[in-house]
Amino acid sequence: MYLFTFISLIYQIFYAKTPDVQKIRKMGLLATKIGQVYALRSDFLGIEKTRILQQLYEKNFDEDFAAM
Repeated sequence: MYLFTFISLIYQIFYAKTPDVQKIRKMGLLATKIGQVYALRSDFLGIEKTRILQQLYEKNFDEDFAAM
């Protein structure tokens, strides 16, 4: 993971009003896993953000590979 990608991930998780789940998925598997870890931590982020980040658990694969 590049530094710019990591900074963008941290911004999406902590500072954005509503995290963009699709953007986090496009950052790669490591970013998705980090987002999933923070989805369980409502004491850090609050209930609203963790509910949004919990969508990372629902569909964790690329749609292009699913069509194969």
